[in-house]
Amino acid sequence: MITRTYSDRLTRFREQLAREPIMKKTVIHIEELHDRYGDEYLDLADKVLETSESLGWNTCGILTNVFFECIQEMLTFNETGNFGDTSFDEIRQTVYENKEYMEGQYLPGLFIAYAFTPLLYPKYPFFRNNFLPRLNADMQGVEVGFGDGFYLWVMCQNVPGIRPQGFDISPSALVVARKLLESSGFRDCTLELGNVLEALPLPDASQDWGILAEVIEHIPTPEKGIAEMARILRPGACLYLSTTKDYNHVDHITNFPSVEYVADLIAAGGFVIQEQMSYKIQDDYPESPDKSENMAFICERI
Repeated sequence: MITRTYSDRLTRFREQLAREPIMKKTVIHIEELHDRYGDEYLDLADKVLETSESLGWNTCGILTNVFFECIQEMLTFNETGNFGDTSFDEIRQTVYENKEYMEGQYLPGLFIAYAFTPLLYPKYPFFRNNFLPRLNADMQGVEVGFGDGFYLWVMCQNVPGIRPQGFDISPSALVVARKLLESSGFRDCTLELGNVLEALPLPDASQDWGILAEVIEHIPTPEKGIAEMARILRPGACLYLSTTKDYNHVDHITNFPSVEYVADLIAAGGFVIQEQMSYKIQDDYPESPDKSENMAFICERI
């Protein structure tokens, strides 16, 4: 029998979740993630809760809303087989420029979900243990589409002295990510508005590393996003790219037929894949109606 020891903070959070009928499965997920990933998982879960509380977020309420929204989107996808016909410009107006939704629900919910959903969490150890050791404080790099700021937050914890730059299309992303980073004492990140579908204000071959995480499913032409990262990265630079398939969300536009398809897009964009991972919900939960699969790649610019 496995003995589990949780912090007081995580214990209280689990008790809150258990009182919500729709969230009882999440309590089980916490136990399963701990069994699979050990104390590394507990460390992240506790840091996410501590940071969320310091920002005044209702962590349990936000995660419950995220879970409910995801169920609705999943059922729609299972019924229709597509993400809908909403255009990128419509999504930009109704989602990314919707301050109340982005700052009150979407971005905090995404940050919290990295610690408490079996779909998102596996990307964290892959990023932390396989990508971050390739970086050092003297490197110049950028995350495009940083959203809530989770990856920059993890980077600043694990690469002392690094001074990353970030671009995002949403003004609310700048607000939330800055608060997140500053609440943890990280003030050396430069965050600006920018769109990967347009020319970023960076010279060709000027960056030593790049991150394009959870972005290409949000844009109508993923190859353009990859090409822009290839333009700004120098030969030999490393890129972390992640995405998902068969996972509907309010702002997802492009679905991918397979992990291999995404790998081919990356190769065609000028990169060699050095490491990759994928995780399919139904591998662990074969009875689940959730068909989604997450994937992440560590690449080298040719």
